[in-house]
Formats: sequence, structure tokens, C-alpha cells
Amino acid sequence: MSDEETTTFMSLTGATSDVAQVYLDFSGGNAASAVDLYFNDPTLANGQGQESASMQTTDETPKFTTKDPTISADALLAKSLMEEDAANSAPQIRRPDAAKKDVLMGGGSYDGGMGGMMMGGVGGANMMGMGVNGAFMPPPPTATWDGDEPEGTAKNKKDKNLKDMFAPPTNLMYVGPFQTARQAAKESKRWLMINIQRDSDFASHALNRDVWSSETVESVVKTGFIFWQMMEEREEGRIYCERYNVTSFPHIAFLDPRTGRSMWSKEGWSMENPVTAETFLESVVDFCDRNSFDRPPSAPKVERGGEKKQRVGSIEDASESDQMEAAIRASLSEDMDTDLPAPPVSSTSDDIKVVAAPAPPPAPPSMSTSLSTFTIPSEPTEGGARIAFKLPKGRVMRKFPGDTVIGQVFAFVKEEVKMEEAGKKEFELRAGYPPKVLKWDGGETVEELKLAGENVVFRWIEE
Repeated sequence: MSDEETTTFMSLTGATSDVAQVYLDFSGGNAASAVDLYFNDPTLANGQGQESASMQTTDETPKFTTKDPTISADALLAKSLMEEDAANSAPQIRRPDAAKKDVLMGGGSYDGGMGGMMMGGVGGANMMGMGVNGAFMPPPPTATWDGDEPEGTAKNKKDKNLKDMFAPPTNLMYVGPFQTARQAAKESKRWLMINIQRDSDFASHALNRDVWSSETVESVVKTGFIFWQMMEEREEGRIYCERYNVTSFPHIAFLDPRTGRSMWSKEGWSMENPVTAETFLESVVDFCDRNSFDRPPSAPKVERGGEKKQRVGSIEDASESDQMEAAIRASLSEDMDTDLPAPPVSSTSDDIKVVAAPAPPPAPPSMSTSLSTFTIPSEPTEGGARIAFKLPKGRVMRKFPGDTVIGQVFAFVKEEVKMEEAGKKEFELRAGYPPKVLKWDGGETVEELKLAGENVVFRWIEE
């Protein structure tokens, strides 16, 4: 680029030599084109000229210099900008995701039950090594991934929470066969609680989630029961269902381990009418109020006369020995109905002395009479023991001084239930868990019996 062109540009525009150099570079050394470009865009030298000059030094960008005086610098600049915009607006294609493989439903031994369908990948595992497929335990590791998945990923956390939510209550369960669990309950003087579940019934899985996971239920069950849970698909479960005629699931029962008799049972819950921890605890408390290990086991009521009526009705079809036995019983009953003559009494009875029979001992005073001798203490304003009574009319709260005798507490309850008006003779009170019978004539105080904050349950004693 000659000094003559620079001098000509400076004389026509009045610009400095640096500005002249920029415009002459854009115009390919043509002074006329440079002057024309200067008057069209006088700000081109304020940074853009330096940037454009630097772009000429790279191999990746187009050069604006040309020896053709017929092409203006504006056209070259516009063409360069269009090519740059086209390069920057090209779509960026991201790398493809890594390939992975997984199982959509269950494990290798999916039984098609509702539990496996509801739980998806959680189904198809053996429950505690018992060989029962269900939604209680995690599936075997059948999934294969191209890369290792960290332990703390969201998927692992979700699966873990799902397994824990529907897991069986291993902290409550007695591990062993039915007869062993019954013997353990008998030796520890606790009731035997049975829970039979079926994998295809989601209500069984919901029972683990809603009831057995409750801390209050866990405390109550561990205190007064031996808990035995079994799946209906297992051999032990099938034997129990046949023996106790179980047809609906889930099944819960309280057994007396001394006799094996079912004292209470409930079965066949559904998701429309589910069992909750609160309703289950109410049933447990009511059962413990009515039953106690301190009393001997009660035999089931047997309808008498049914067999006898059947035998009488079918006497003609009975065997010869049965007919003979029936005839002997009929003849003996006729002889007992016959009036026998009284033995003769000798008129010479001078040596006979009439001795009066001893008078029977006086009957002990009734409970109502005995409780009338106790005075009911007034309720203290500060301190004392607050006791909650569960009476026929509802729950009653009352505070007693710590030195109140248990007989005074019974006298208060007697007035609350109106014993004479009810026509009852005796009642009992129970406190603690498992509930223990309080003795009104024991002489202990409220403080000695630790009745502060306790729930005392009332029950009439039927004759």
C-alpha cells in the first residue's frame, strides 16, 4: 500500500494515518473506495477495524481484502457476516444415550398374582427364604446395565423405600412352625396372635404398611402376644386355614395357647374398608379387657340336646345295643317317678334326742355394703394422681390424693355407675397392660399401685 494513497485519503477526509490505514485495508488499497467507505460509515475505525484486521490473520475466517476495485467493502463485510451467522446457527447434535436393559415385571418366577402386578419390580422374590413369591422382599438381580449405577441414585432410593414400606414385620414375627409358636406363648403366658396373608390380595400388603409398622402396635403386640405370620401359599398356612376354616384374607386371630381355641378373629378386609392401626388397637384392648390368663381357659359352648334329639328321632334306625340302652333308661325314669311308701316310724322312740342343726354362718356383706364404708376423698387442686375411667356412660377423668386407698377409688366408681339403680351386685376394675384386676379390699394406695396416668377399665361381674 503506497504512501500516495494514504496521503490522498487523509487530504480528502482529514483523518489520521491510522484511520486511513484501516479504511485502505478494507478497500484493498483503493483510495477512492476507502474514501467512499469512510463517509458511509465513519465509525468503522472505532474497534471494528481492528477486529476485522485481526480476522484477516486467521485461516478460518474469510479475508476482506481484494484487488478487484469493482467490489465494495460493504459487500465484502456483509458476505462475511452472513457466512459467520450461518456457521453459528448450525444445529448442535448431542451424543446419544447409553444403551441399557431392564425387566419390566417381577422376577424369574412371577406368579401372576395381584401383589406382583401392583408392586412391579418388587414382586417375584422369596419371602424370608420361604419360597413364596410376593411384594414383600426385593427381586433377584436380573437387571443388566451398561454402566455401574451409583448406590445413592434416585432409582435405588425409590426401590429401597418401596421394599421397606411393604416389608413383613420381622421385628414382631416369631420364626418357627405353628406348634412351636403356640408352646412359646403358653410358657410365656401370652396370647397367640395369628396373621395369615395371601400374596394376590393387596390388603395383606397394606396390613404390613398400615398396621404392623406402627410403633404403638409393635409395643402392644410385644407386651401381650406372640405374633405368628404366615403366607397362605405355604404348607403351614394351608394347614392352619383347613383347621380353623379360613376362607378370606388377610386373616387375624387371637388364640388361647393352652387349648388352641380361637378367642377372636377377623378376616376379609378390603381397600374400600381397610383396617387401621387405631381400629386394630381398639380390638386388642377390648379383647384384653374381657380375657385374662389369671382365669382358667373357658371351654366353647356346646349346644346340648342336639345329639340326643337326633338319637331319639332315629331310634328305629339305631343298632340293637342302642335300642336296649334307650329302653333301660326309659324304665329307670318310670321307676323314679313312682311314689314309694314311706318307711314306718316306731312310736317307742324314748331314746331319740332331737338335736337342732347348727345355724349357717352369716353371709359376708355384699360389695355394695362394704364400699359404703369408704369415704370418697375430695379432688385436690394441686398434685395428686389423675386417673381415666372407662365406664358404661363414657370416659371419666378424676384426680385423687396419692394416699387414697384403692377401696375409696372403688367407692367413687360405685357412685358414678349407680350400682343400686343398675341392679348389679359386683363389678371389677382393671389397669395396666396387660390389664390386671384391682382388689378393692387390698389396702394399697393409689401411689403404691402406680395408677397415676393409667386407664382403668370397668366391667360388671355377671352372676
